[in-house]
Amino acid sequence: MNVASIAINRVTNTVVESVYDNPVMTREFRTRMRGWKAFGVMGGYVLLLATFLFIHYLTIASESPHNYGYYNPLGNLQIGQRLFGTLAWTQAIMLMFIVPSLTAGTLTQELEKKTIEMLVLTRLSAGKIVLGKHLSGFFYALMLLVCSAPLAGICLMLGGISPAEVFITYALLAGTSFLFAALSIACSSLMNKSAGSALLSYMISIGYMALTAPLGTTALMGRYSHNIYALSMLNPIFAAYGSALAKTRVCGIEISAALAAFAIEVMVGLLALLIASTHVRHRKVERALSVRLMLIFTMALIIWLGVGSLTSLISFAWRPSTAEDMKGILYVASIIIASILCLTAAAIATGEITSRSPGKIPGEISKGSLLMGVLSLKKMFKSDARGAVVFMTAMSVITYAIFTGTLYWVAKVESVPVYKWFWAACVKNGIAMTAVVAGISAIGILFSSIITKRKNAAALVVFIALIAFIAYGFVLSYYQIRYDHTASLMGQTAAFWPVAPVIGLANDWGRSMPTLIWNPHNTWIVTSAAYLIIGLIALAIAGPALRKTGGVKEDMDE
Repeated sequence: MNVASIAINRVTNTVVESVYDNPVMTREFRTRMRGWKAFGVMGGYVLLLATFLFIHYLTIASESPHNYGYYNPLGNLQIGQRLFGTLAWTQAIMLMFIVPSLTAGTLTQELEKKTIEMLVLTRLSAGKIVLGKHLSGFFYALMLLVCSAPLAGICLMLGGISPAEVFITYALLAGTSFLFAALSIACSSLMNKSAGSALLSYMISIGYMALTAPLGTTALMGRYSHNIYALSMLNPIFAAYGSALAKTRVCGIEISAALAAFAIEVMVGLLALLIASTHVRHRKVERALSVRLMLIFTMALIIWLGVGSLTSLISFAWRPSTAEDMKGILYVASIIIASILCLTAAAIATGEITSRSPGKIPGEISKGSLLMGVLSLKKMFKSDARGAVVFMTAMSVITYAIFTGTLYWVAKVESVPVYKWFWAACVKNGIAMTAVVAGISAIGILFSSIITKRKNAAALVVFIALIAFIAYGFVLSYYQIRYDHTASLMGQTAAFWPVAPVIGLANDWGRSMPTLIWNPHNTWIVTSAAYLIIGLIALAIAGPALRKTGGVKEDMDE
């Protein structure tokens, strides 16, 4: 047998064992379907959908004149599309609340009922336990979608929508359900109480729908040109309004917008499941390599799709016309990427710091070994928090390389000239943002050396990152009101504001900004140096603090 056949057989066996022959999924699904509640939810789900459709139909009928000889609602070919749109957004909102309730408490309930020990004593791996919990809730969500299929058939019969649009919309609803179920499982693995897990799951699902809604409006604007923004279909509500079959141009390549959204949701869902499998109580597994590689691939896909289809953003007729437009895109998108990477550092750069040196007990760090561990490439893909600085630095470099490469690709496709100063701005901005991410990661290691609970350390890193990006805005408002042009000490704190290098490189440091003792165009150098110094100080303090307190202990979160 060749290598391809062996790989296919292993993947097939893994899928069969994880899905078809998974006792956790079988038990969860049979337990859920054994009582009347599951069927009651299904009946109420369909009844509520039918009620909304009937009310919308009456609304449409009331819009027409009473003389049906002049206008017959059943003769309007758009009525099916309008009713199907109501069906789609109603299901999306209902699934946003139903799916987290199915999976948010699956692992925390095992803790509360004291049955997690019996579960981990079986021969099931942590991945199969998580996948079984996830699939039991996801398959029930698919059953709800199947139950609503007859209502979609009625909309199809009334016209204005094709079977392909119905199928694609339901596929996007299934992808969103997969994502919500996976994120809820991840929340359940990180929390100790079902109430906290459910609250966090609902916050994430509602936030996801709210943040993707503005992107979905671009689908409505571009549906007639059949060229929409690649991230528009992340919100399945807008797929039913004539955009399900729309294409998107990513770096000149035409692909299905629905397929792009479905791929992103599946990849993010798989990433959440991998993270959840590493936090199953009493069954710790080392999957830092797979988690971090999946994180890089997911970020790369989102950046390529999001930046590569900029020609469809804001309006289907919008195009970057000059190098200045590309420069503005560079600065705005780089700040967004930097903020996401800093928030990612809260999860990557916090955790247990251990020593593998012979003769040392776990958690004992000798003098200087912490800094050497931070600089070690071997820990880059290990769960040890010491490898976070190297990994986050490498991830920042890879992310900005993909971002600038995609931006250059777009410029070539749109025939926008790219000059040498553009590449200089890319390099300078990338260095500054990478230094910011490395500094935030070092702060995460410091908090992991002082605090015993990882959740508290991660929360502090998020707080520091938010302060870094937001707090300086209050300083700017102070100077914009007073128009004080003296070089004050408070004004020099702009060096710690990650947005300052972007403004300086864009030559937008105007009269309403604080007066700096350095050239604003060189702010990227000052900011990079400031965060590198912060990182070194944090690592210098982390060593003695870790030897005194012992740092984060993962078992304290259990």
